[in-house]
Amino acid sequence: MTHDKHNNYLEQLNVHGYLRNHLNTQKLPSFRVLTYFENLQNLRLFAHYISAVMSAAPPTATTAPRTWTRPNSEFFISNDPSLLSIKAVNEAFAQDFLYWGKPFPEEVLHQMLHSSMSFGVYKDRQAQSVCEPFAPTAESAEQIGLARMVTDGTTFGYLSDVYVLPEYQGHGLGRWLMNCVSEVFSKENMPYLRRIMLLTGDKRMQEFYAKVFGMQVIAHERRPDIGQDLVFMCARPNAKS
Repeated sequence: MTHDKHNNYLEQLNVHGYLRNHLNTQKLPSFRVLTYFENLQNLRLFAHYISAVMSAAPPTATTAPRTWTRPNSEFFISNDPSLLSIKAVNEAFAQDFLYWGKPFPEEVLHQMLHSSMSFGVYKDRQAQSVCEPFAPTAESAEQIGLARMVTDGTTFGYLSDVYVLPEYQGHGLGRWLMNCVSEVFSKENMPYLRRIMLLTGDKRMQEFYAKVFGMQVIAHERRPDIGQDLVFMCARPNAKS
């Protein structure tokens, strides 16, 4: 790029940056912007301007990762994505007790887990000092369970892929896991939350989800491929009664 072209490009960026700020602060009508660019007869600059405006990401709600522990317990739950084990989840998906699951290519599973809010259930393999804050790492944590919430982090959540490995069931980890999920996806924590949804084929779990999330069965899905029908459940945490 020549010196003159470089300066011209910088000048263009400054112009559309100024106009973008002016639009945001002064509410400049769009026809004024169009007239300005028409007078400049610079459609390329107009394209740069539109691209800059359209690429401005809107503010998004974020929830900092959390970790839950229990006194005198080697187990903990966290939605910190750095703790997730692709290998452990794929091994669980390969087991018969997860009738809906199957292993995925690692890059696909990584995208699934990290594009959602994933809650992992872990067994701590490293002794922690009572004098130091609990700071688990991927190396010290063995993943033994999962709950994946597909969500925009503000208004909607779809609960999927919930499990605790059979050898660790009976310790109340599944109930604890769901309580952690419901704590994050509560109307107190997410005041704009509209719906939480899920599919399940376990009749016992229907009552559990109804109690924890206030879920109601709203539809049924026939699934001859897995040998059982599923129910579609939904909760509206912020619905007016």
